[in-house]
Amino acid sequence: MIGPYRTLAAEYEVYDVRVELNMGNVGEKTRKDYLINMGDAQGLRLGHRVKVFRKIATFDIKNRRLLKDMAYPFAILKVIHVEHSAAITRLEKYLPLEDTPIISPPAIAVGDLVTRIR
Repeated sequence: MIGPYRTLAAEYEVYDVRVELNMGNVGEKTRKDYLINMGDAQGLRLGHRVKVFRKIATFDIKNRRLLKDMAYPFAILKVIHVEHSAAITRLEKYLPLEDTPIISPPAIAVGDLVTRIR
């Protein structure tokens, strides 16, 4: 189960992060693209949005054992290119910090889970 979200039959994830080379020009912003292993075979289309989840293992300190995996949403990506089983996405927004647990690292990373927003 992913937080209050349904169990995914297959886990889709960010598998690569591409960073544009910043030449140091005044006002230049570095863009990032996030490659995901979900594409038109899974119903994804240009312009669709996907929610990004961070999955963490929780540990019961008192009983010294792993308790369970938890996953929580923290960002929204927009699809800018889609192929059969992969897509390129860009950050649309991070969810409000007051509504998300502490994230480390505080950015989208390889291995973060994604699910299409319906």
